[in-house]
Amino acid sequence: MRQRETGIGVTYQRMLWKGLFAAVEILPMFNKYLDENKKKIGNGFKLYTSYHVGYHISLKTDLVIAANEQFDKLWKLIVFLLQRECSEKNNRK
Repeated sequence: MRQRETGIGVTYQRMLWKGLFAAVEILPMFNKYLDENKKKIGNGFKLYTSYHVGYHISLKTDLVIAANEQFDKLWKLIVFLLQRECSEKNNRK
């Protein structure tokens, strides 16, 4: 028997006080059960939930800023390459 699950999760996080935070995660999953021949034998539903309480300690803000700048450069490169690939495909047609 095989099982296929699909779903979209939602997370809510709130800063409570001076670095203290709480988070709630909800993930509804719709299940499809298949036999060995990949024929559907049933449906199902699961609801995953998790709760978190934590404390955020900032080690270095310079590292976060540098990481965000590097991510921005990488994202711009990815978008540029995808646009170039799309334009090359359109030119071939």
